[in-house]
Amino acid sequence: MDSPQLDPARLRTAVADWAKASGKRLRTRRGALKLSQGQLADLVGIRSTAISKFELGLAIPKESVRIAITFALACEVADIWPALDREYVWAVARPVAA
Repeated sequence: MDSPQLDPARLRTAVADWAKASGKRLRTRRGALKLSQGQLADLVGIRSTAISKFELGLAIPKESVRIAITFALACEVADIWPALDREYVWAVARPVAA
């Protein structure tokens, strides 16, 4: 059975959308706790530029950093970085029929 192919550019778009939405949730939660990017970075042991990149959706933290961030923010990993919805990815990344 052949597996359906995904369009790589459209797949990157789907992941980028997820990363941006996750970044917005991160920024919102950090703001609700009145923490600066620098304060959160110090709590987690990373640079504030990394927090900025995560919030802008330009980077996705590795799992250990996600866990540390959510401990610092007193929430669950899935509250900030929920599982990427499979149906959404298929809808966005499936190649357009020629």
